[in-house]
Amino acid sequence: MRHKLKNITLEINTLLLLLFLLVSCQSSSNQLTILYMGEDSTAQYPIPCDAFEPEFEPHYRDTLITDEAILEKIDKEISSLERIESNEKVEDQDIRIKLVRDYTSGNKDTLCLGSFFGTVLNGEVMKDDKELLQTVKRIIYNRE
Repeated sequence: MRHKLKNITLEINTLLLLLFLLVSCQSSSNQLTILYMGEDSTAQYPIPCDAFEPEFEPHYRDTLITDEAILEKIDKEISSLERIESNEKVEDQDIRIKLVRDYTSGNKDTLCLGSFFGTVLNGEVMKDDKELLQTVKRIIYNRE
């Protein structure tokens, strides 16, 4: 009887572990993480998107957005961005705000913005969108 109970407990624990692993592997998030510097932050040279974390750590702040209305608004504005056909280089953009948009599908977009200008989406320089920049600033700096 004791041996049987021990086997049942082991089987239940194994099933719980498998269920946990299955759920954690398949869970995709629908969220937006915004990493940003203070409004008045400066640097002596341009900080490109891929250098944001190493250059500003531990001074940057972060905000996690899961509100569907905000995500929908940001998604709409991101989808309307236009690629710039010019000599502007990604490395020359001076980034102060970095957004990482995780979709339930498992896809991800990375959008980097300068304090006043400079827009990079997934490694491509885009035309600046003042409305998008102001929307993001309202979120992170708690403006109405």
